[in-house]
Amino acid sequence: MKTLLAVLGTAVLAGCAATVLPNSDETAEEARAIQQLRKEGADLSKPLSTRYYLYFPDERRARAAEAEVATTAYLVERVTRAARRPQWLLLVSKPTLMSVSELTAVSRELTVLARKHGGAYDGWDTEFRK
Repeated sequence: MKTLLAVLGTAVLAGCAATVLPNSDETAEEARAIQQLRKEGADLSKPLSTRYYLYFPDERRARAAEAEVATTAYLVERVTRAARRPQWLLLVSKPTLMSVSELTAVSRELTVLARKHGGAYDGWDTEFRK
């Protein structure tokens, strides 16, 4: 049986910040998501295929971010107009070990990348088989 867990926030397009630090609410949210994965029967000893959502105000910015993220460990899944927002979605993925420290590091990295291109990082989801 396939199970999906999503941790998504609300993207707010903002200017670039020099430093991105997780707040205690974000860290607690990651911990709750990991606990839910454990409760649902996910094998957390191995990385899970995880998708990450980044939103941009226009295609040009989304494509610029795509070009940059393509040089990293992430796989670009797609760049498309967002379904329910007047924005563009850059969907990337990579196998991720479900730990608060790993998810926090990914969140920081993708937040910086998104802000650099005028966008916002909006969370992740993962699927696993029981």
